[in-house]
Amino acid sequence: MTARDGPTYLDPVRLAILVGLLAAAATAQAEPVAERASRPCLRQAVEITHFRRPRERVRIALTRCDGSPNPDAVVPLSVLARAWRTPPPSDAAIAAYARAHPSRRGWLTARHRRLDPGLLTRLQALADRWPGRRFVIVSGYRPNANRGSRHRVGKALDLQIEGVERAEVARFARLLANTGVGYYPRSTFTHIDVRDRAAFWIDRSRPGQRADYGPWPGWELDPAGTARDAELDRAQVRQAVAAAVGASGGSERERRQDSAPDPEDEPRALLDLRELRRRARDVVEAMPPPRPVQVLAPGRRQVAPVYTRRDRLPTPPIDWSVPW
Repeated sequence: MTARDGPTYLDPVRLAILVGLLAAAATAQAEPVAERASRPCLRQAVEITHFRRPRERVRIALTRCDGSPNPDAVVPLSVLARAWRTPPPSDAAIAAYARAHPSRRGWLTARHRRLDPGLLTRLQALADRWPGRRFVIVSGYRPNANRGSRHRVGKALDLQIEGVERAEVARFARLLANTGVGYYPRSTFTHIDVRDRAAFWIDRSRPGQRADYGPWPGWELDPAGTARDAELDRAQVRQAVAAAVGASGGSERERRQDSAPDPEDEPRALLDLRELRRRARDVVEAMPPPRPVQVLAPGRRQVAPVYTRRDRLPTPPIDWSVPW
């Protein structure tokens, strides 16, 4: 029996190299499987941009496959929906603020609100109805909104869906539970917010005009029911705003304003703008004519008379911004 016909033995060094290569290949194959098993199932990503900042856009999965909000989508969506003329925060600033203020979970930084995760589920419902459409945020967090607006606490979005009429968006959004929907037939967006009960209103005003709530052709609206829902819901929103201002360390003036009683708390129907104008005209006509006051400069000629009025026109305590 020659050496050629005998058994072949591997060199120990070569054997160790071969075993190492096989182990590395098995590990490389097992790591993606384990990573996929630990990673949650996410729905298809949705492209979202901003109306005033069209260059800013994100493509994120809003919810998981089980319908729960995707926690990783809250921060990028909150940054995109930040207040107008507010620069975006850096990741380091968000992390530093979270370490310094662990109890303020509703904020990314002192100037950036964290949106309510419930908005993600509502946006996902709209994305399921119109798949592949791009969403455009017209308005998100607004720190200067009125005390009854959910924009101030990060629970509301004014948005568009490209290629979809606003009326269609509003009609479908009304089917969502615990959702506030505002239809603006003469504007460019649809209002969506998170609340404890469903609500719907129509604002007939044009952009830049005062709110004009009322019916619209083709839509059913109960003004008394809308006012009643607003009355029941306004107190809850005001409490949330007061708590947010207190937690954010707002000024004493802001806290006094948020804690002051609101004359709109009294139950009342929505007043028509023409009725208010008529009342204001009656008040003006009933006032006495202005009396000229002679103002003389010492040592100089008489100057033109200055007209003054003792009684000013009373301003009705009406909140013209969106009361929901």
